[in-house]
Amino acid sequence: MSGNSATGSNRTIVVLGGTQGIGRELVAHLAAQGTTVYLSGRTMASAQKAVDEIGLGTRPLAVDLSEPTTIRDALAGVGPVDGLVICAIERDSNTIGDYDIAGAIRLVTGTTAPKAQLLTDLKIRNALARRGLALEMS
Repeated sequence: MSGNSATGSNRTIVVLGGTQGIGRELVAHLAAQGTTVYLSGRTMASAQKAVDEIGLGTRPLAVDLSEPTTIRDALAGVGPVDGLVICAIERDSNTIGDYDIAGAIRLVTGTTAPKAQLLTDLKIRNALARRGLALEMS
């Protein structure tokens, strides 16, 4: 844990999918309470835009959960965290007339493995941080 307060101060939270909707509202709420919030979008541009609009010390991350090989590098600059919120979703715009099978498969299966990898990476990083060690990313 990066802090001792249950009400925001000295806490660090990562919100995946923090650029829109419920995730964005949660980021704003937590940041207003004094929580350090990393918010992610699929691109750094979308995350930075949300950070610029929300302010309050929020920090941008580019994390695309459908690209599991990029998750570790995307989180390399994040230290110990007190919580992880996954609000990221794959939006489906498939139509019957122009059905995209690959898109449908990605929608259903594309985030399961990345979420598990993300949770594993954060657990390892936090366990090492509690021991005064750091996880080297290469």
